[in-house]
Amino acid sequence: MNVFKRTVSALALALAITGGTALLAAPLLAPSAVAQEAPEARFAEALRLYGIPDGLLKWASVEETGSGFVARGVYADLTGRELGITQIPLGDLEITALTIDNGHVTQLNGRFFNLKADLPALQAAGQLLAQAKGGAQLGMGAVMLAGYVQGLGYTALDVAIDFRSALDFATGVWTQAATFDVADAFKFDLASTMDGVTPAYVDWARDNAAQMLLDPAKAAEANKAALADPNGPLSGVGYAEFALAFDDQGLMAKLEPQLVPIRTQMLGTNPDGTPKTELTDEDLKLVAAGMGGALSPEKLLPVLKAVYNFIMAPDIVAVTARLNPALTFAELQLYMGLQPGAAPPVTDWNSRLTLEARN
Repeated sequence: MNVFKRTVSALALALAITGGTALLAAPLLAPSAVAQEAPEARFAEALRLYGIPDGLLKWASVEETGSGFVARGVYADLTGRELGITQIPLGDLEITALTIDNGHVTQLNGRFFNLKADLPALQAAGQLLAQAKGGAQLGMGAVMLAGYVQGLGYTALDVAIDFRSALDFATGVWTQAATFDVADAFKFDLASTMDGVTPAYVDWARDNAAQMLLDPAKAAEANKAALADPNGPLSGVGYAEFALAFDDQGLMAKLEPQLVPIRTQMLGTNPDGTPKTELTDEDLKLVAAGMGGALSPEKLLPVLKAVYNFIMAPDIVAVTARLNPALTFAELQLYMGLQPGAAPPVTDWNSRLTLEARN
């Protein structure tokens, strides 16, 4: 039954494949202050205003559309960063909706497309990265992932990423979502909702993100100071909802040989020693009780049931977690043990957290 205590192999693979491109789903653009400049100059200025260091992202061309931009041949320029590789191709980027309110982006929709991950090339790049200063862990991870995925029969991955962002200062709610579509493998949806968001927070987050790329140590100190300030830009800001959904598009058939022993372990045996063929809700509650933690078996049941159904017949699995009140950044630091000597507050998670799951 301890199969429920670790991530299902297929879902872990999906997260690993999308993990390298997850940052691409974050909105990259902010409003330009120079309306009369050429599209490429406005695009570059938008990146700079958002906090992307000059020269980090480059492209072959930029066109302006009625609602945003289309940038072709986008790549991250790593020249001079001593990583063993000089660029990371990111395909093409289209901004399909862009709304600006007093210098802040309140709506931003777009997509990355024509993004192809050549697995042998990724493996070779990972080997170079592993030899570079500070790149060993990331490089070896890329080598192992590329090798594993090739073992499933893929030689390249065609990836498209849609992203959506909606910010309402009147309510303080900021919703962001992304869909990763890996052809002939899966679709993976991620979404989060933040509460308590203010213009001061958005400005701080943009500046801190840029500083993180230039001087991570200095950015970490600034983050620590902001979290400790009860009246600072992070005060009262937190996460109210997370959601994820995995939709199989061909990956699970390739993982079927690995799922067979997982199913056997998950089902277990009857009292007479014969193999079980299914698990009831009561069985799943016993599994939940054995997991311990702060959540009751009844609270965990919807998630365990969805995971169980997915393992038995892989297709779709979706989970949503809602927090009321929202989990603030300051609380999150405490729960993650990032403030030595400080104890997290006592929380009744069964009341604060709502879990929904489906297949």
